Order: sequence, then structure tokens, then C-alpha cells
Amino acid sequence: MTQSTSLIIPIPDPFPQELVDRIIDEVRHVYPGCKAIWKACSEVCRSWRPRAMRHLFRSFSLNLSGNQHDTTIKKIQALPQFIKFKAPPTFPASFVTRVCLSCLDKFKIVQEVMCSLHLYPNLRELFLNRIPFSSFSRSKIKTLSKALDRFPPPPLHCLQLYNISFIDSEHFLSFVGMSHFSAVTVLRLFLVKYEGKVDCWLDGVQVKHDQSGEPSFATSLSIREGCRNTGHPITDIIRVLGKSITELELLNIGHRQGE
Repeated sequence: MTQSTSLIIPIPDPFPQELVDRIIDEVRHVYPGCKAIWKACSEVCRSWRPRAMRHLFRSFSLNLSGNQHDTTIKKIQALPQFIKFKAPPTFPASFVTRVCLSCLDKFKIVQEVMCSLHLYPNLRELFLNRIPFSSFSRSKIKTLSKALDRFPPPPLHCLQLYNISFIDSEHFLSFVGMSHFSAVTVLRLFLVKYEGKVDCWLDGVQVKHDQSGEPSFATSLSIREGCRNTGHPITDIIRVLGKSITELELLNIGHRQGE
């Protein structure tokens, strides 16, 4: 008596991968905030999963706005979202391209979190919101840079600062000019100012730089000695970068009430 055997023949996907990716991208464009749809797409078949997962896990946000009073490192480390951030699962972490950090009011927290960015190998955009850099001394910026030397982040292409204050021009430029931001081609500043200085009539600016050009973004910032402080980060960054700027967009321009 012969035993019947079944032959499993793999069926090729009906569509090329490029078309599948395009379909999922279009779905995201039509339903940008519907994670349920992306999750459903990831469960259709194996070829649909990578692209759908990329949209589902493309960004990560850490907001500590509810823990600003009497915050300690120990308490922050106990937060579930911080633990997940510090040691993210390998699979979804590889899909994260944007990280947003908000309301980190202590330097040790800022340093520890930024030193965890290397866990996201494809991270390209870093958004920093409401972080009181003006309360961190100049030496703290150097300490942060040395810490990042040990745990360098991936090559960031976009750096965005929102509602952040610095001590002065040198303090500001020493931060955005860190070598770890050398690959940045887009810099966005919105409601960024110097401590004790009046707000500028410019609310925000987006500066773009073509890395194929000379001098580079990092080089322009490293040779900033002798540049006169204009009194505001936006005008300072424009003055320092100068001809290395390939595109400049002014955001929400207008005089404030009472000016």
C-alpha cells in the first residue's frame, strides 16, 4: 500500500513588490491616521507586511509633560514608555524613522534618552520640543556631545527644535553644530529664542542644505568664530550658514500683537 504524499508548490505573488509598496503608500495617503488599516494590510500576506509595518511603526514619541514636577531619574526609568524606548523590540525599531522628544526637563534624562537613539538604526528625523536647554550650562552641551561619541545616533537628516530656549548664540550653535548632526540637511526652528531676549518677528524657519555642496552644514557651524550675535537663533543660523543654504523657508511670519 502506497502512502499518498502532498506536494506543496509555492504560489508566486500576483503583484511585483514595487506595486504592492505603491498600493500601501497610497492607502496611507488616503487614510493617514488610520492605524487599523495599516495593521490590516500587514496581515494580508507576507509581501504586504514590511511596507505596512514601516508605516505603522515609522515614528516614536516620548512626552514627559505630566512628570515635570519633582521628577527623578528613578521615576522616569520606571515609566513603561521609557523602558520600551530604551530597549525597543528589534523588529519594529528598525522601521522607526522619526523620534519626537518632549518636555525632558532634566539634563540627565536628555542625555540618557539621546544616547538611546542608536537603538533605531534607520532614524532620520529628530524633533525636540519644549526642552529647557537654557537651564543646561555650556559644559553640559560638551558632556552630551562626549556621551553621544560613545553611543552615536544614526545619520540624522532632519533636526527640528520647537519652543526651546538657549543661553545665547554660542550655546545654541554649539548644540546644533555637534558632529552627531553633521549629516543634517534640513534644520527647522520654531519659537526658538535666547534666554531673556525678546521674541523675533520671525516665528520659524526651515533651512535646507545640499550635502554635495561646500561648505557642509557641520563645517559652516564649526567655523562660526567671529560671527556677530544677532540676538536671535533664526537670524544667527542664517548668518552663520550663509552661502551653504540651498533653500530657505520662513514659517508663520508676522508681527505679534502689540508690536
